[in-house]
Amino acid sequence: TWPEDEKLLLPLVVENKENVSFILAPHEPGKSHLKKLEAQLNHLNLTHQRYSQITSWNPDSVLIIDQVGILADLYSWGQYSFIGGSMDRQVHSVLESLAQGLLTFIGPNHLKNREALFFKNQKISKISPVQTVKNSQELIEKFAATHVQWNESHKFELCNAVKNKTGASLIVEKWIKNHLESTVKRDS
Repeated sequence: TWPEDEKLLLPLVVENKENVSFILAPHEPGKSHLKKLEAQLNHLNLTHQRYSQITSWNPDSVLIIDQVGILADLYSWGQYSFIGGSMDRQVHSVLESLAQGLLTFIGPNHLKNREALFFKNQKISKISPVQTVKNSQELIEKFAATHVQWNESHKFELCNAVKNKTGASLIVEKWIKNHLESTVKRDS
């Protein structure tokens, strides 16, 4: 997440802290950003823990990821995700979240992300696996309308839908090999 994303997310955390555990993974987990984020959480009376400072996580606390390189593993813990960058910049990749079957929320700046565009137009039991939001209130409303319905069978169906979209590299590799072979034969 970026600060703009966190501004959108924190009201959702406050609204759902009794029923949902939250993990925040800042895009740039520098000391200054982490201190500002912790100050915001304190102001909202939200308990929190830093990933690097704990040996076990209390799921009633917001877990702040203060290391890079572990986000892909964290998706396997989840049921839902909000992919950062999409409130102010450009959405980060939604593919890892979708590949884990997570109901994925993104902001309005996602039009250059092929997977976000494709999966927001798909349905898993009448639910789009990618939900777009413009502000905190819309996120709270869409989350309330969809998260209770999203279950393990939805996750499984979404994982399969993502798997069915794989294989592009093999197709391109095969095309290159065939093209090279036909060029060599023609030049011989």
